[in-house]
Amino acid sequence: MSDESYRLMGQLYHLGFKKYRLIKTTNDYFDLVMGVPCTSPTQSDIFQYDFYSKNALSDFKERLISQDEFIRNLEKYVGDMNSTDKIEFNSVLANIVSSVTDYSECGSRSSNFDSNSFKSYETNELLRLKSYYSAKKDNFNLAYNVFLLIYLSVYKRLPVNFFFGTTYEKDLNEFNVEVTCKYGVTSKPGIRAIISLAERNDQNGANIFALYEYADMLYYGTKNGPGKNINAAFKTYKLISNTNDNSPCHPLAQWTLAYIFYNYHQPRTELENCDTIPEIEQLDRLDQLKEAIRYAKYAYDLVNNPAAANILGKICMISDKEVPGIESLKVEAGLKEAKKYFQDAADQEYVYAYANLANIYLEEIFDDPSNQIQHLDDYLLTLKKQADQYEPWAANKLGLFYLNGEVESRKTGNKLLFIEPPYDYRDRTRSFLFFSQATSHFNDMNSGWAYANMIINFPKKYIGDEGLTTLKQHLEKLKSIGNAGAIQYVNKNFFDTYNPYESIESCKSLLSIIQL
Repeated sequence: MSDESYRLMGQLYHLGFKKYRLIKTTNDYFDLVMGVPCTSPTQSDIFQYDFYSKNALSDFKERLISQDEFIRNLEKYVGDMNSTDKIEFNSVLANIVSSVTDYSECGSRSSNFDSNSFKSYETNELLRLKSYYSAKKDNFNLAYNVFLLIYLSVYKRLPVNFFFGTTYEKDLNEFNVEVTCKYGVTSKPGIRAIISLAERNDQNGANIFALYEYADMLYYGTKNGPGKNINAAFKTYKLISNTNDNSPCHPLAQWTLAYIFYNYHQPRTELENCDTIPEIEQLDRLDQLKEAIRYAKYAYDLVNNPAAANILGKICMISDKEVPGIESLKVEAGLKEAKKYFQDAADQEYVYAYANLANIYLEEIFDDPSNQIQHLDDYLLTLKKQADQYEPWAANKLGLFYLNGEVESRKTGNKLLFIEPPYDYRDRTRSFLFFSQATSHFNDMNSGWAYANMIINFPKKYIGDEGLTTLKQHLEKLKSIGNAGAIQYVNKNFFDTYNPYESIESCKSLLSIIQL
């Protein structure tokens, strides 16, 4: 029987421990892993298929829970290997999880064996572990990497603290007790508690959740805490974005660094005019994107982080014409199509992925006429999901579409109207509801357009209101948002819209509200 026919535990022995002469026999290997002597040839044989007796499996799981002790024992065998052999052994681990056979025909060999131990591996877990090994070609703890494969062979999934480090759960509980449940994260005492945990320098070390919150304070700036300092934020994010084995890592820190590398000094982004970050400044655009891919792919491959998926999708949209060499870089990194990343992120209800996915559906309306209505429906449904998360951009887009029945290609500027039966999408009631939704929470520049669209296109919603109170309120809201384009739109069309209902003097008085 070939070595490759075994499952994880058997391949680890034949392609790893046996090949590098770390252990002589399968009985010795069984003793090392299980912690008890092998009692029969059948036991050591079936063990190589990740199949365990009921008693042995129960004891084995207890040993794996004592993770540090288990890893120290493995270190006795692999710790003295030279660096070249360690790198090769780590590559062997990646190859094993890439090619392992996952079948269950041996599942009924004996009633003395636990059939659950032979269940299928979780496919995503195999992919996560492969990505983890591949990312650690020259910087890893081999004993820990071997432990991960053994753990997967038993539980068919990876340990909870994988990727996040062994302190993840402890730090999360501590943060909840000392900050969230005691003060809240935005109060003055809560901010002080966060900084205290982040800067702690005793044997417990800094709390990774406090460090991430502290980094966010430095990134955005806080009224009751530290001021905005993107360099300090960048360095703090890096402290908890380690790719070293089993080191502390916050699940969002990897994505945040990818975001910074992607947006650094780019037009029409919040980092367009940010302070210089020397580490990023010295990189050309292609190398900045390479770093963005590295951090985002790590977070996406290992924990399916939706924000990381969204960044990867945006990078996939970049062409060689925009950034020479990006196409080769995408191939080298093994990136998929942009739509796949946006869909993965949208499936997890990541709000910004909806906009990117909707824009792909929008272009498909123009590029694939034979399925035009399906693409249009996908476009509208995706925008609605984003609007339902109080995103004004999406709600305003929907309001405009149901008002005019028109879509416009972002690539070409071409327009299509859907105003003829049976595909007349115009619906003024729905249009007004979406404009209202765009102004209900988190007002931004798109909310300004929504106010302008309601004021100009739905005058009867305001006329008749005593003292025109709602109209005045909306004009004041529009002014406070400060969207110059939306204000200009209202100035241009206000008299034609309201003169049939109000005197010229009244119209002038109302318009004076929005004059800057």
